[in-house]
Amino acid sequence: MKYITFILCFFVKTFFLSAHNVDYSLYFVALRDGLSQEQLTEKIIEAVQGGVTIVQIDEHERPYETAVAFAKNLNARLAPYNVPLIINGQIDVAKASGAQGVHFLRYDPDLLQEARSTLGQDAIIGFSATTHNRTLALQGLENDTIADYISLGPLFPSVTYPNLSPWDIAGLEHARNLTNKPPLAVGGIRLSNTFEAVTHGADGIVVVSSILKAENPASSARSLLTEIASARTSNLCKKP
Repeated sequence: MKYITFILCFFVKTFFLSAHNVDYSLYFVALRDGLSQEQLTEKIIEAVQGGVTIVQIDEHERPYETAVAFAKNLNARLAPYNVPLIINGQIDVAKASGAQGVHFLRYDPDLLQEARSTLGQDAIIGFSATTHNRTLALQGLENDTIADYISLGPLFPSVTYPNLSPWDIAGLEHARNLTNKPPLAVGGIRLSNTFEAVTHGADGIVVVSSILKAENPASSARSLLTEIASARTSNLCKKP
């Protein structure tokens, strides 16, 4: 069983890289959630050891110097695993810490352009297309020329987005047809619905609680990555 898991995970990491050689398969948004900096860092590293392919942190509530110091330290810890670090919304923190990119919670062409100009062409830049403003989300999906990826959510009912209606699978399939950017599924993503999300068009999944709340983050990450690989294999087998 371990051999099969290894083959599937290798398949995911080898054949589903983006144009910038970024693997969006398993994107972990690592919120503080009452954890200390040291506790969160160790949880992130455990998750990466289990197969997380990209990590995002949100340090808006921390002083600038504290946010930069944490991001620098975490980036150094992630470097041996070749896992990119994304900063939520703070271009200055991303620049100062040497993080690989930045993520915005909505489509904003001016912010996206500022991020690209500041961080460079190799930076990983993404934004969320949420049902909070479907019109704006659809504009981003159709018109964006700057971002590298787009997070679509919530895909399913979610405790992280309790007041937002889900896009659902039909919305994911529609979004897939509107953009040539990798659409990532976020919101309500669990092991039980990962296969469904990926088989219907998600290039990767964005998770919070599935790993953050797990007793064993590495084991949770491995299970999710195996499910992603199974879904992608199923998709390939369906193609003529």
